[in-house]
Amino acid sequence: MSSPQPQQHPVPYPQQGPQPGVYYVQVPAKPWSGAAITGFVLSLLWGFGVLSLLGAVVAGIGIADTSGGAKRGRALAWWGLALGLLGAIGIVWMFAAGIIGAFS
Repeated sequence: MSSPQPQQHPVPYPQQGPQPGVYYVQVPAKPWSGAAITGFVLSLLWGFGVLSLLGAVVAGIGIADTSGGAKRGRALAWWGLALGLLGAIGIVWMFAAGIIGAFS
């Protein structure tokens, strides 16, 4: 029988780097913007245009929320705004096509 080997534990930060006097410090990750995520998801759901409009508004709030760089999700908010506006344009187009079709 072999004797138990001592377990290797990770070095707590700050870790000393390859050169003397150089230390690495772990930086905590930035939090996600809830408005950016919500705006993107609502824009994806569409919901006959209502959710698209709501998603575009919430995504706009998410863009403002991530503008300082303190939170992540800026690209997600921009995609939510774009998809929300496309959904809103789609519902206006469908409504106009229905009106035109009813009178022709």
